[in-house]
Amino acid sequence: MWLDDFESYASDAEVSTTWSRNSGGGNITLTLEKNQSDSTAIKYDFDVNPGYAGITKSATDLAVTSFDGVSFWIKAEETTENDLTIQMREPKSNYSGIYWEATYDWSELKAAEGTTIK
Repeated sequence: MWLDDFESYASDAEVSTTWSRNSGGGNITLTLEKNQSDSTAIKYDFDVNPGYAGITKSATDLAVTSFDGVSFWIKAEETTENDLTIQMREPKSNYSGIYWEATYDWSELKAAEGTTIK
């Protein structure tokens, strides 16, 4: 099951509408690009001022009870001193839920070559 394979977007504007900026974080720019296997991916440029930057996507139509994890392929253009945190919320209602979070140190990811994180 895919959360998003990015193949259905016609433009950068469309991907930026579906994946919205976390309003409390720094500015972001999302653009469509080809990845190492010539599939469509998003490039995520960000400014971590005031301390973080993030994007969100509502995925209310996913049925994930039969799965036991999530994986992402990531490639960083440059080394950064910031951590990468992936956070997902399993909703109980419109305003509350259970949060799942994993934080990775950029230097441990070796993301300049591209890597899958789980």
